[in-house]
Amino acid sequence: MNKLEIKAYRKKHNLTQKKLSEIAGVSIRAVQSWEQGDRNVSQSVIKLLQEHETKLFKESNINAEVFKSQELDALAVDCLNNWDHLMNVPLFRTRMENEATKLAYEMTPEIIEKFRAEWEKSK
Repeated sequence: MNKLEIKAYRKKHNLTQKKLSEIAGVSIRAVQSWEQGDRNVSQSVIKLLQEHETKLFKESNINAEVFKSQELDALAVDCLNNWDHLMNVPLFRTRMENEATKLAYEMTPEIIEKFRAEWEKSK
């Protein structure tokens, strides 16, 4: 990593020189020396920074999945709360009927019997 790359890394991850020095386990002066091109970044520090970036990437993916899940949950609740209204919208009703028909054609007799048995039990 050269001085431009280390500074770009720090800016990309919104890190201060102090925070970068903590992650790398070095002094702030060492970070300043890297960014000024006075010293080279060691391979062990490069490895630490790569591990840090991997950790951030994994965390961001987990957060994105949680956000997507929450969005879908909210959408499902909204859909259920407005079901009667939605079924009066011709395009929505047609699409729902088409999807239900496709699913019905995909069902095997075993699946149909399983649903029938479950339905009978619920009576």
